[in-house]
Amino acid sequence: MAGAGGGVPGGGDRSRLERLLAEDVTAWADGGGRIPVARRPIIGPAKVARYLFAWLGRLGEVRDVVLETTPVELNGQPGLVITYGEYVVAATVLELVGGRVAGVRTIAHPEKLAYLARQLSRRPIEAELLATLLSAWRIRPTV
Repeated sequence: MAGAGGGVPGGGDRSRLERLLAEDVTAWADGGGRIPVARRPIIGPAKVARYLFAWLGRLGEVRDVVLETTPVELNGQPGLVITYGEYVVAATVLELVGGRVAGVRTIAHPEKLAYLARQLSRRPIEAELLATLLSAWRIRPTV
């Protein structure tokens, strides 16, 4: 997803992403009230693609932020871990049906990412860094 365009470093093709999504694709996200993610499910390929590009694009607006994505298996399903340097920013599980993505489940909640970060020999995102990223989104952190 990072490198997928909409201000995300590396550019990308939203229409290509839409073609990979099932007609009834749904995206869910958990930011724990601290990370700006969708609070309700997003349904449909155009809306899900637009949401993913916008969310990752917001990080791309922060000066010198370079996101990396690593394909991984999460809970027995294909997924992506999104990192910023040594910090885990989000983990996304992709539900595949018939060769297309039918579900996108993203965890950006810092406390929920702590275990995964340790397993990957990375660091969970820290309060100070989180505050810096949130200030770029003009959101007051609750840290």
